[in-house]
Amino acid sequence: MATSIPPDFRQSAHRNLAGFDDGWRPLIIPLYLLAVAITGICFYAYSTARTAMTQSIAADLEAIAGLKRVQVEHWLAHKHQNLDLISNAQLSIDLQQWLTGGADNPLLKRRLLAQLGAALDDETRSVSLLSPDDGRLLLTAGEHRDSSAIREQTLRSARQGISVIEDISMPAENNDPVMAIGFFKPVHSTDGGQLLAVIHLNVDPSQELFPLLRDWPGASRTAETQLLRREGDDVLFLNAQRQRGDATRQVRLPLATTNLLAAKLLSDDEHFLNADDYRGTAVMAYGLPVAGTAWFIVTKIDRAEAYERFDMVATITAGLFGALLLVCSWWLLARRRSEMAQQANFAEIEDLYQNAPCGYHSLDRNGVIVRINDTELGMLGYSRTEVLGRMSFQELLTPASLQQFLRQFPRFMETGEVRDLEFDLIRKDGTHMPVLVNSIAIKDGKGNYVMSRSTVVDITQHKLAEQAQKRLERALGLIEECNMALLQNLDELALFDTICRLVVDKGGYRMAWVGIPGSDADKTVHVVSRHGDESGYLDQARFSWADTPLGRGPSGTAIRLAKAQVNQDFLGNPTLAPWREAAIRCGYQASIALPLIGQDGVSGMLAIYSAEPNAFGEDEVELLKELADNLAFGIHSLRLGCAHNRLKNSLSMTRNHLEGLFNSIRDAILILPLRADGSPGNFVEVNDEACRYLGYQRAELLAMSPLDLEPPEFHASMPMLSERVRQERSIIFERVHLAKDGRRIPVEISASVFKQNGETMVVSLVRDITERKLASQQLIDSANELHRLSANLESVREEERTHLARELHDELGQMLTALKMDLALLGKAIPARIKEAPPILGNMSAMIDEILGAVRRIAADLRPMMLDELGLKAALEWLAEDFTKRYQHIKCNLVIALEDHLINGKAGIAAYRIVQECLTNIVRHAQADKVHIAVGIDQQHRLFITVHDNGRGAQEQDFRKNGFGLVGMRERVHALGGQFSFESTPGKGCSIDVTIPLPRYAAEGKTQ
Repeated sequence: MATSIPPDFRQSAHRNLAGFDDGWRPLIIPLYLLAVAITGICFYAYSTARTAMTQSIAADLEAIAGLKRVQVEHWLAHKHQNLDLISNAQLSIDLQQWLTGGADNPLLKRRLLAQLGAALDDETRSVSLLSPDDGRLLLTAGEHRDSSAIREQTLRSARQGISVIEDISMPAENNDPVMAIGFFKPVHSTDGGQLLAVIHLNVDPSQELFPLLRDWPGASRTAETQLLRREGDDVLFLNAQRQRGDATRQVRLPLATTNLLAAKLLSDDEHFLNADDYRGTAVMAYGLPVAGTAWFIVTKIDRAEAYERFDMVATITAGLFGALLLVCSWWLLARRRSEMAQQANFAEIEDLYQNAPCGYHSLDRNGVIVRINDTELGMLGYSRTEVLGRMSFQELLTPASLQQFLRQFPRFMETGEVRDLEFDLIRKDGTHMPVLVNSIAIKDGKGNYVMSRSTVVDITQHKLAEQAQKRLERALGLIEECNMALLQNLDELALFDTICRLVVDKGGYRMAWVGIPGSDADKTVHVVSRHGDESGYLDQARFSWADTPLGRGPSGTAIRLAKAQVNQDFLGNPTLAPWREAAIRCGYQASIALPLIGQDGVSGMLAIYSAEPNAFGEDEVELLKELADNLAFGIHSLRLGCAHNRLKNSLSMTRNHLEGLFNSIRDAILILPLRADGSPGNFVEVNDEACRYLGYQRAELLAMSPLDLEPPEFHASMPMLSERVRQERSIIFERVHLAKDGRRIPVEISASVFKQNGETMVVSLVRDITERKLASQQLIDSANELHRLSANLESVREEERTHLARELHDELGQMLTALKMDLALLGKAIPARIKEAPPILGNMSAMIDEILGAVRRIAADLRPMMLDELGLKAALEWLAEDFTKRYQHIKCNLVIALEDHLINGKAGIAAYRIVQECLTNIVRHAQADKVHIAVGIDQQHRLFITVHDNGRGAQEQDFRKNGFGLVGMRERVHALGGQFSFESTPGKGCSIDVTIPLPRYAAEGKTQ
């Protein structure tokens, strides 16, 4: 246990330090002033010498720059002299002759080339004569460079009449670039009047000019001469740079480059410069312009090399002076070493006391604080002046802790020691701080109590950890209880109630409730379960999971974002404003909302409220999340269980229903697999009807295949049927099955293909068609009987009509003729004086004529004698003529292609009756004004009849409603083995087509 520093030790240490300072202060100050003076003198001497050195370097650089400028100007003057030598009078004479008419004279050309070639050497690469009008090449000795820049300089020289220098350039397209500089001078005629050409001297500066610049007077590692000019916003270094490893001949840098030497020279026209070169290295340089050009000569040397020797001497001097100071300092430090050790020990002890990780204090016998360290003052929030000698320890204790202190302090003064006492101290701000106190008593030589030496340890975090641990243990226990509840197979609401009850009763929370998100427009959260002290809070509060003020609380946000929301303080959380007042009234300080997330998203939310602020630590939140996940899983399991039970019941009902339907179907059902080779397998399922009509037990049928149920003559077609059902997926066909008792049962089979577990299956609905076959045969026999009866009736009717027509024609006709003759004789016998007799007799004669005509018409309708006497053609022509007379508003067109054949008998009568019935129907129903009739014999020796009108048209059933005309026609045709067709389009009329086969002799012209 640490104790406080005795007062006598502290006072002794202060006295030693004070004595040390008083003895050494007069010596230290003069030494310090001496060192400052010497340092100032040395710095002044260094600055003066450095300035002189700089001036010397500047003078050297200026001299070298002037020398280099003179060399460059001499070189330029030499090139101008070469131009003057070339452009002599003889060249002007020869050039004028060559241009005026001798351009094709090879002698003049060779003479001109010889004069130009005389100027060629290693430096001069070409001498050319260029046109003053457009700069084109006239003659050249050597390799002429043609470019827009050369032509531009040519025109400039010609226009101004002066010599022009082309700046140094480097062709960009050449892989082995050659530096070039051009000199231009106009050539006039000898009389000076006519401008003949411009001489272009193409010179390589790397042969003579650049070596002049490379030569440096004296030995230097970094010194060099640069030739540069401005080009737009850049500075262009024309000659090769000594310090560039790639030996590039031209370097281009922006003028805006920071502290660039060339930029300062070009912009500020300074001569001596301290700046950075193209490498960014600090250099000293001197620059001069080259007369007659845009060039600048710059001579430079690295600043480090220039000051190298001077800096070395200065460094040695500074080192010696530093060594002297170190010796003096060592001598002083040796004297102070022991005092510094004592001072360090005292400072360490003082620091340990004041800044210890726990509080230290001492109490007198009345409990007044007489000594306290900074740590404890910081824990309590008081200043030292507020506490020392003025405040007792009792004033810092809560009522409960005060009672404990009053019991323990007298005993402590007697025993002299107390350990691990827990008190609750009251800070200056009113908050409570749990502490652990250990104390020993300091007594005088007589054993009387003097003061205590106590350590105070803040155990707030320990207490909080204990509380958190208790909450975690409660949460773990709560999870176990809830997991047990999940295993009880409760329904959903009962599970919610149980969980809420366990959260409050076992978890120690104030209130819990479960909410379900609604799907209404307001997205209301509905409370479905609650437990705990809620005092009407949930009845008054409104909750939503929409992104609105009512939905931005923990509950709505947890549902909306599917993420747990922790509220550690109802008072300080602005999102809880709608519920804060009610929550505080109910004693809620903190809450957590846990979404219940299932496979289908958020199904609900569990809200838990605590009576303490900051009640939900990280570990506790994780456990509560686990609880929510377990609850969500339980809900999902319950719902799955309910859905499973419903599905199971539904499947059971469906299976029973399907089995009932399967076995209640009156048709046999056979289900079998279809093998990969197309052959059918054994039946896998049959219904009761299949067993009944075949006479087999179910087990017997399940051991059989379709081949076992069919006669041998059907086996060959089974592969074809299997392939057909595989391709068409569903077919209907007829077969014969053999019953167990040997009966042959005709059946109709509807077979369809389906997939089951990747296997091709066939389900067949088999219907016993024995009765249908018998009924069909009976129906066919009945239809044949009806056809025969209809034909017989028509035959009898025709015979009756023939007989009646003959009776009318022969008997009644003859009687009416005799009556008319008698009436004529009577008219002659009546005296002439009877005037009334002739009109009466005339009327009677006309009436007899009408009766006679009606008898003939009726006889013709019943049986036209013309058909029997003259044949079908004449009968049809008479029928068409009579129809036209009767119905003049209908135009009848008759086309007969019978030649001279005589067709009578049944075929003739049928043809005549069909045409007659068609004309009758047209008059009654068609509302037509045209009718076309075609009758003839086709190549198959068939009598064909076509009747077509342009009436309103109608369906065949419309005619059936009004009689049996079409039916009668069809029966006539079928009785003769012919074909009958009826077609009609509304608004476009009707068409009837008939074909009747004729015996060979009728087709050959013989009468039947």
